[in-house]
Amino acid sequence: MSSASDFVIENGVLKKYVGPGGDVVVPEGVTEIGDRAFYYCKGLTSIVIPDSVTCIGETAFASCKSLTSVMVPDSVERIGDRAFEDCSCLESISIKESVTSIGNEAFKGCVGLADENGFVIFKDILFCYAGNEEHVSIPDGVKSIGGHAFVVDMFLGCQNLKSVSIPDGVTNIGESAFFCCSNLTSVSIPNSLAGIGKWAFMGCKNLKDLTIPMSVTSIGSAAFQGCSSLSDITIPEGVSEISGYTFKQCSGITSVTIPSSVKSIGDDAFNLCNSLKNLIIPNRVKSVGKKVCSDCTKLEWIKSPNPLLEIDSSNINVALVITGTKRGYYAYAAKAEKNNFTDYVRSGRWNQYDLELINNGPVYKYRLSARMIGALGRLLDPVKLTDAVRELYIEMLNKNAKKLVQLAEEMNEPRIIKDLFSLNILDGKTKDVVRKLLAALAIPEFSALA
Repeated sequence: MSSASDFVIENGVLKKYVGPGGDVVVPEGVTEIGDRAFYYCKGLTSIVIPDSVTCIGETAFASCKSLTSVMVPDSVERIGDRAFEDCSCLESISIKESVTSIGNEAFKGCVGLADENGFVIFKDILFCYAGNEEHVSIPDGVKSIGGHAFVVDMFLGCQNLKSVSIPDGVTNIGESAFFCCSNLTSVSIPNSLAGIGKWAFMGCKNLKDLTIPMSVTSIGSAAFQGCSSLSDITIPEGVSEISGYTFKQCSGITSVTIPSSVKSIGDDAFNLCNSLKNLIIPNRVKSVGKKVCSDCTKLEWIKSPNPLLEIDSSNINVALVITGTKRGYYAYAAKAEKNNFTDYVRSGRWNQYDLELINNGPVYKYRLSARMIGALGRLLDPVKLTDAVRELYIEMLNKNAKKLVQLAEEMNEPRIIKDLFSLNILDGKTKDVVRKLLAALAIPEFSALA
């Protein structure tokens, strides 16, 4: 039996329970059970809440491992974030119609509340899955998948889980919902989904069958970090930000389609995507974070409206084409934390840059695509070239003109060919070869140049 001395109450708010636990009855007159009021009360087995209470605060009963039943009165309107988190023995709780708001992860880890199919669902929110099935279909009527819903403990997801079917009507996948479900291979996502929370699929290393629907407008940071089996990703039109670490360590991704709606790309967004071959940054992007494509060792070219806003990515080697008002072509190579491109732009040390491009060293080893684009850029650049260097660049472009056309087609950048022709440096035989290649292309913008 509870005594008055077991409770610390201030202005109607139960601030802290200091009693021994057992079966506890909260005193009449309390209007709110405060944040962490019963947090980690190991001896608490049941709680009766009076009908004067309107709010249960954040983590109010979190980690009460012996708690088995809770009586929630009709007066309660709001249950805070993680209010009953990890109450693993909780078997009975009644959520009345009066409750209009249930916070994030309020019943995370409450496996004792699961129905016969392993689901803990209140107010159309799936808070927890406690089953062991390999193939799971989330019930119709669910509107939101709560944070950590399929996570067994802090660092381990449902290891049996292989596929999930999410019903139409679900609008949000909460943070870390499928964190480290390492055997998950397939997720069916409906067109009703609007948001994917941070870390939602982080560490799902076998996930390969996933399409982000066009209805999605928000993707949280590190949402797909470590999803190394994903191959091609199309980010929906309407997403305005690619948050930091979103696709970090997605080592299987070969291509990413970024929509024109994106305005910013966060730190490390594509870091260690070491199968990624190219990257197109839309014109509306005004902010690019640090190391956005560091260690993308197979990345061959980048198109951007600007020089990636002081590009800061190490261990890459790319042809960089600037499509904005200050157009330009550059070879970009960087090892460790050194930033070759901006170094030359700031210092004007173009002589060394020319020597590296022509000799393919000694500091940087450029791919052929980067060397061709760099050569084109230098020939178009107002910075004066020596006659010897100019001749070497012309020789390089004549020798590799066919490959330059192929690169321009791959990038869908006919301006490369227009600028090449404007230099009037191709010999007659090479010019004929280039025109035949252009005429054979099915893209009108290219064939018109033949």
